[in-house]
Amino acid sequence: MTDPGNCSVKAREGMRSEEYAALERLLRDVRPKTTLEIGMATGGSSIEICKTLRDVGGETHVAIDPYQSDPDGWNNQGINNVKAAGFDGLLEPIADFDYLALPKLVEQGRRFDFVLIDGWHSFDYTLVDLFYADLLLNVDGVVACGAPRVSVPGDAQTLRSGFAAAERYRQAAAGPAGSARRADTAWACDDATGA
Repeated sequence: MTDPGNCSVKAREGMRSEEYAALERLLRDVRPKTTLEIGMATGGSSIEICKTLRDVGGETHVAIDPYQSDPDGWNNQGINNVKAAGFDGLLEPIADFDYLALPKLVEQGRRFDFVLIDGWHSFDYTLVDLFYADLLLNVDGVVACGAPRVSVPGDAQTLRSGFAAAERYRQAAAGPAGSARRADTAWACDDATGA
């Protein structure tokens, strides 16, 4: 892969094209220096995030995925796609479960301008990820959630309502319906329909 803007189909299979477009718009608006992604898979969103980091002079993209280096999991597919796109210098992969890795990042005092939650798509895991994202976000940072794959009625609506009720969060201007900015932050949680 020579052009990081043209990821292979294999690397971009994780999200729909409109989700990649929304992610790119949101990242261009935020202009992050440090980013965190929960759920790397084939690396498509990691490449999009790293491309923006390169363009805005960003520093680090941390990607948490417990199955990234597992031969029976992703077998380093995401890491290899990010390397092939020329962004391995920005990538800091963490091969651990989110519920174990995120508290360690908090303990280390790490902070991020943008967090993408796109790991295990269930309400309980997403809620844990949001809890830690709140602790890890810089003021004016943005958190975005991928579409839940477990169809529990109202999950996405519950998350949006929770962010709307939290006084320190406001809707991210350039983000999809599921992005939020920490005003002391911003929210973005897509439902399964992409709305």
